[in-house]
Amino acid sequence: MSWSDILTRIVASVILGGIIGFERARKNRPAGLRTHILVCLGSCVFALIQVQLMRETLELSLTLDPSLRDSVRVDGSRIIAQIVSGVGFLGAGTIFVHKQSITGLTTAASLWAVAGIGIASGMGYFAIAFVGVIGIIGSLLIVENYVHVPKSNRIKITCKDEFSHQMIEELLNVKGIEHNLVMIDVKKINEEKHLLLMYELEYKNNQQYFDIIVRLKSIDDILSIETFLM
Repeated sequence: MSWSDILTRIVASVILGGIIGFERARKNRPAGLRTHILVCLGSCVFALIQVQLMRETLELSLTLDPSLRDSVRVDGSRIIAQIVSGVGFLGAGTIFVHKQSITGLTTAASLWAVAGIGIASGMGYFAIAFVGVIGIIGSLLIVENYVHVPKSNRIKITCKDEFSHQMIEELLNVKGIEHNLVMIDVKKINEEKHLLLMYELEYKNNQQYFDIIVRLKSIDDILSIETFLM
């Protein structure tokens, strides 16, 4: 393999991995520009090693015994298989679980996908690499910004009285959160009676959900908020 081939494939992996990493870094995700470039570049290097090993093995075999031309077979998937499984462990490090909230899954998936871009670049399949990047960026940008899948969650709110209940209803309406009061009960705290409310919320994205939780917590008459995954 010539130096120009190696340089072209390495540069392609850096650029293509950087495109995806830039999108992740712009949104302050756990794995950003440098991580995605390194994963893509590293995958490319391993793929180049695999290609070079295959070529050298075939050339050596034919040099030693030309009659082996039709019988020698080289497995070109061993190193690539290790890349796919190895990046899976790296992606797991970007996933965070806090109580009932899970973040980082998309970034883990983008790392896994960018490894495929690096492999394609290293193997010289530039058409696959470029189309793959377009697909990944399309998934990260277009789907997130223009395809809204409604999400739902349940929250349990303990508040002081009916006036607090009205404040909650007004806030949810102002913020455009679809909601359904599925339970209302009375709860005693230090011999005082308070309202226990269970809401089912429907929202566009996690940011809208987190925003409403923060605003609810800012209401003084709300004593506690519990969230439940559905």
